[in-house]
Amino acid sequence: MVKFETGDKKLLEKFVANRMAAIVKEKDNPLFILATGNSPVGVYKNLIEKHRNGLSFKNLESYNLDEYLNIEKFPNDSFRKFMNDNLFDYIDIDKKNTHFPKNVDEYNYKLDKIKEFDFTILGVGTNGHIAFNEPGISFNTRTNEVELTESTIKANFSGRSEFPTSAITMGLYDIYHKSKEIILLAWGESKRDALVKLKTGVKRDDCPITHFYNHPNFTVVTDLKDI
Repeated sequence: MVKFETGDKKLLEKFVANRMAAIVKEKDNPLFILATGNSPVGVYKNLIEKHRNGLSFKNLESYNLDEYLNIEKFPNDSFRKFMNDNLFDYIDIDKKNTHFPKNVDEYNYKLDKIKEFDFTILGVGTNGHIAFNEPGISFNTRTNEVELTESTIKANFSGRSEFPTSAITMGLYDIYHKSKEIILLAWGESKRDALVKLKTGVKRDDCPITHFYNHPNFTVVTDLKDI
């Protein structure tokens, strides 16, 4: 059943970074699923600080949740660039061990060879989407190509006339079943509706986050104190 950690955002970001750092220290070859977007940036800053203080990420292998398709047309929007700019360029991770989806079959093949990820960090959209798994998608979906919804385009590319319109995303099935531990970050009032739906325990395809209610090790970290 889902657990909630609420409080000050900066303190919670440190809490999540401490958990990730503990796994990196404990495991010989830790496997992480990583997210992009505004939600994890503070956590990544804390990890960078830990590296400056001596924590090594040399043995970490990471799999990112998603990437835009035809990204060569929009290189500044690439999630690999985002991860480099916000984490990878500032720690000692081997970038050969940082994976991003480019092809559906290829990514599913890689995932099939992994029994379990040690840790997964997620964000959530205002409509409850996880990665680019938008409302209406089946819980059993694996890595798939998606057309971006109007709300996602508005959230990510407001004021632009040209932008990516499709993406490839890890599916809900693999995120749920292959993650030993999940922490989901939900900052701000705009995430309240999705969290309220999650907390009911009723699984519904129109709010993908609700499918994670019964995950055996799933924690929502939020600055909304009255959830």
